[in-house]
Amino acid sequence: MSATPPHGTAPPTPHRDDPLTDAMARTDLARRRGRWAAAFGSAALALGMGGFFFGAPSSPEREHMAGGAAIALAWGALGIIGVALGALAVLLALGALSTGGIRIRGGPTVRWALVGAAALIALLLASPILLTLAVPLAVVFALVAPPGSADPPASLGTRALWGSTFAVAALALVALTVAHVTVWNPLARVPGMGLERIYAEMIAANQLSLRIDPILVAWAALWVIVALGVVVASLVPAIGDRLTARRLVVAGCALLGLIGTTGWIAGFNIGMALADTFLTSGADAAPVGPALRLVGQVSLGAALVIGLAPSRATATRPAPVG
Repeated sequence: MSATPPHGTAPPTPHRDDPLTDAMARTDLARRRGRWAAAFGSAALALGMGGFFFGAPSSPEREHMAGGAAIALAWGALGIIGVALGALAVLLALGALSTGGIRIRGGPTVRWALVGAAALIALLLASPILLTLAVPLAVVFALVAPPGSADPPASLGTRALWGSTFAVAALALVALTVAHVTVWNPLARVPGMGLERIYAEMIAANQLSLRIDPILVAWAALWVIVALGVVVASLVPAIGDRLTARRLVVAGCALLGLIGTTGWIAGFNIGMALADTFLTSGADAAPVGPALRLVGQVSLGAALVIGLAPSRATATRPAPVG
């Protein structure tokens, strides 16, 4: 049974030099550094994989693409940022282990970190392509991971603002991708030939059966539905009342990132039809495609950093000692 302090006196509080208080503060600091390490490391992985698959700094210049040098420069800058984030993640992880001391060494944080590191090394040794599996898993974790402290649910106005903003941006990315795949890229790939003749040649060569590509339609329909679903989810009280501003931003950035980085799927059939019909390359010849993938890669990195970063530190009220 705890002792009750005399009337009119404040309950005693732990001293700043109390070993238990110091250990709790160090553990909290270690956890925060660990979350920052996970945030920066995941973003570095996403940027690295994007550069590996989409960057190809010499590709836009080799294709004599308009704005190709600027796009190559932007991908190079993202590569440097990714390396810097990766180095910072390593330093923060080491700092977390050093700060946490014995309490962290045997805890689940380190065990999961070691399992994750071992899995990444195994994937890298097997094939760098398999590392792409880690990016969507990290995005999902960023969406569901608790921020480290209770963030308040967003108000209806905030939810409506973020939901509609990201939905409009997502629909714009879908529209730009469709226009790039069906109009701008064919015209850039076969200069001097009209769009109607380009499609007529591809259909005559049995490279396209229809003017409308079903894969492109399915890709666009999927992301339109998801974008509208974000708005509905943010406005419906049963769902929206449990959403924080952070989760809304993470979901929106992840949506833009996935649209931007999967646009190549939408253009695969038409790109191959262009290549086989006109004996040319199936790669992008118009700058919009690489620019959209660049936007998608930055959005994915932002989703990971925002979602995995710890909440802002708040002062905690010391518990009474009785």
